[in-house]
Amino acid sequence: RFDAVVLACTAAEAARLAQPLAPTWAAQAAALDYEPIVTVYLRSPGSRLAQPMTALVSGQQAPAQFAFDIGAIERGGAREGLFAFVVSGARVWTERGLEATTAAVLQQAQAAFAPGTWCAPLQVFRTLAERRATFLCVPSLQRPSSRIVAGVAAAGDYIDGPYPATLEGAVRSGASALAALGLAGAPARAAR
Repeated sequence: RFDAVVLACTAAEAARLAQPLAPTWAAQAAALDYEPIVTVYLRSPGSRLAQPMTALVSGQQAPAQFAFDIGAIERGGAREGLFAFVVSGARVWTERGLEATTAAVLQQAQAAFAPGTWCAPLQVFRTLAERRATFLCVPSLQRPSSRIVAGVAAAGDYIDGPYPATLEGAVRSGASALAALGLAGAPARAAR
């Protein structure tokens, strides 16, 4: 038995769990539409970017908005020469197929950086598509509040707040959920 519960899970799972307690809240959480994110990992041994994260100009033939130098970000540089190119709002690219997306990112990576950036030819390491990575931000979007019913709150990037689907939004929603339950600053125990 617990005095309060925070559902720190996806909107779909929170909607399923909350349905018997708060059908209106559950319907709002379940109504969110999603947008995929594709990450293309490229390898070029010995290469480094000038910055650990680089914003890219995206367009019809250039899908990625960001490039991350994984070797520069991780301590110890165990994955030096590994780069993650992130395609947010990737629905149009997933419709073209992951092979086409990967090829376009490879071409973009070769064109977006100054000559000499790549010490070795870029090679595709892996492509990942997270089909429900982020909720779709549209005008008049109604996001659920953190409070579900007395004693039950939700935390996640989909909770109503000032941020779109981000880690910052998820963390802040956790603090809001605790505050809504009157537990701000209290130690939390995880239940299995």
